[in-house]
Amino acid sequence: MRPENQSTSTAAVLGGVGIGAALMYFLDPSRGKRRRALARDQAVHAMRKGEDGVEATVHDLNNRAHGLAAEARNRLRDDDPSDDVLVARVRSELGRVCSHPRAIIVTAIDGDVTISGPVLEREVDNILATARSVRGVDSVDNRLEVHASPANVPSLQGGAERTGVRMELMQEHWTPAARLLVGAGGAALTGYGLSRRDAPGALLGLAGAAFLARSITNAGPRTMRNRADAPAQTVIKAVTIAAPVDQVFRFFSDYQNFPAFMSHVRDVQDLGNGRSHWVVDGPAGTHVSWDAELTDLESDRRLAWRSLPGATVDNEGRMHFEPTGDGGTRVEIELRHTPPAGALGSAIATLFRRDPRHQLADDLVRAKTYLETGHRSRDAARAASTVRNGALAPR
Repeated sequence: MRPENQSTSTAAVLGGVGIGAALMYFLDPSRGKRRRALARDQAVHAMRKGEDGVEATVHDLNNRAHGLAAEARNRLRDDDPSDDVLVARVRSELGRVCSHPRAIIVTAIDGDVTISGPVLEREVDNILATARSVRGVDSVDNRLEVHASPANVPSLQGGAERTGVRMELMQEHWTPAARLLVGAGGAALTGYGLSRRDAPGALLGLAGAAFLARSITNAGPRTMRNRADAPAQTVIKAVTIAAPVDQVFRFFSDYQNFPAFMSHVRDVQDLGNGRSHWVVDGPAGTHVSWDAELTDLESDRRLAWRSLPGATVDNEGRMHFEPTGDGGTRVEIELRHTPPAGALGSAIATLFRRDPRHQLADDLVRAKTYLETGHRSRDAARAASTVRNGALAPR
């Protein structure tokens, strides 16, 4: 078989596998309907966000066009500003490079500007260069009081360090116009790199993909670093179940009942000595597993667990059981977990309602229905034929 034919055949096979996996995911008899509904909701949300983004981009481009036109008109005509206008221009520019602009006194007479007042030594050069660059300034008379430090100078106390005007692409967040231009360039670079099918093309494709991702997320290095260092997340939910506390506790204390009402838990095995092995749904139809251990147990009152070291998803939780006056049980659950890929992974999970906050709320509703009526939820991970440890049998 010729190399190009073999490559085409491989691509066709991989494409067929991907289409088949997508069909299996969305046409699943038990959970396909819910998945399709979630996908539809997310598509509608994405369309609305896209419309807002287009409107903001058009507005930004329109403002930039008017600004460039005004700047061009000003540069083409003779500029002889009044003294007050020139002072205002200089002060406006000094605010970008001086940490204490209010301490500086600016005067102007027929284009000759005088600058005085206390300043820090490290800012003098930037202040003078900025003043000379202002349109309409003929000369600058330097009468600044230079101080090596702000100590004992009241007007130099506090303030914020200025770095001057930074190039827009070096800023943490980009304007809609910049995101549009960089995103378009990144997409074009990615396509060109993939079309080359060699090592330099791969590098160009990676660079283009990075620019495209940067424009879509609008998150600079500092934001991404904060997301990666995001702390563990805690979710607390409570539900009242119309069943006696001893029965509810026996049901929840046996982890092997969890797949009967938790849609993402595929299997739980009791390993003995308070340890258990968990298998849950991961992204794109994969499975994630880890081992956990029981850390606290008081019959009919509370239980707690945590994952063992090396778990794919570091997590821990506790459950508190309290009888109500009418013979029911109030169950409070607290989950603490560290999402894979930090807060970015958590945001992606939230987008598809796969995060613990949404899952826990849905699962508690299933557990309540299960214990009160005995009816199994169709979208539970495993529809068990019986319920263990004294819970109600399905009707």
